[in-house]
Amino acid sequence: MSLYFSNNIFFRFIILFFSLIVFTLIGSKGAFITLILTLTIVFVYVLRNVMYTFVVLMVFVVIVYIFVNYILPSLLIDIEKFTSFSTRFSGIISAFLILSTYPFGLGYGSYIALYPDILHKSYEIANSFIFSLFNIHLSNVEILDIITTGKYIGAKSGIPQSIVFTGWIGLIFWLMIFKNTKSYVNALRMSQYQKLILRLTTLFIFIQLLIGSEYTLLYVIWLPIAFVEVEYYKQNRRIGYNEI
Repeated sequence: MSLYFSNNIFFRFIILFFSLIVFTLIGSKGAFITLILTLTIVFVYVLRNVMYTFVVLMVFVVIVYIFVNYILPSLLIDIEKFTSFSTRFSGIISAFLILSTYPFGLGYGSYIALYPDILHKSYEIANSFIFSLFNIHLSNVEILDIITTGKYIGAKSGIPQSIVFTGWIGLIFWLMIFKNTKSYVNALRMSQYQKLILRLTTLFIFIQLLIGSEYTLLYVIWLPIAFVEVEYYKQNRRIGYNEI
């Protein structure tokens, strides 16, 4: 959001440069995947504007280079030997299974009894898929621990976890938030650059909620969404006052 508030091009590049350094040092593989998906979608959207296309493409190339040379080798090791990727990927697949078999979700209490079997089926699907692509098996250590002990049971990501609890209702809830936020950004009276930053931010948030972060633990994700909505209503209130 600091890029949104900066009016100086030099400071924008400084902020972007140090943000990429911090992003790299953190080394979050899920965040890198989210950023690549976000930049890919935004790149397609801004193809009509040469300047924005160049900036997005430049950042995209740097991110992909870092990902391929530093993140991907580590990610492949994680897929085979560690548990985070396996659990999150299985959690995403479990959301699809729940949508097809439990349209209203598993509930906030009964999911404890029902979800372990669904998670196990999801792991088998995920493991078969990864093995067909990379000829390696997903680690099932954490998933077996969740199934046998019931500790930390859940989909490990915000939107899939909502689907676990409430099914299609949870999915529709998030789609409505995304649709409304997108509409608010489009309606705001501001520069195209500022709109691009808001689109990048909100799209990154929703993709991260889909594959990586839990909204109940990361409250900061609500700030950009709240900022967009407040700006929208402030501008519309001014219009109303002017018409009076």
